[in-house]
Amino acid sequence: MSFSLGIDARGYNFYVMGEQATGHFTLVHKFIDKYVSKTFTPDDWCYINNFADEREPFSLKLPAGESKKLVKKDL
Repeated sequence: MSFSLGIDARGYNFYVMGEQATGHFTLVHKFIDKYVSKTFTPDDWCYINNFADEREPFSLKLPAGESKKLVKKDL
């Protein structure tokens, strides 16, 4: 699992198989949680409508987790 999660490239997947109710789902989730807690969290990228040219939206780079503040809560 460490090898698979350590591949820093696009196009790779992580696949686990096994009998149901054997605990592999829980094991994998715990392993991934521990692994990602030690890794860098990438910035948030938001794409905002450009009313002058809708084919070219504006990009907005924010620190990780900050894009949540842009959500309108009173819908």
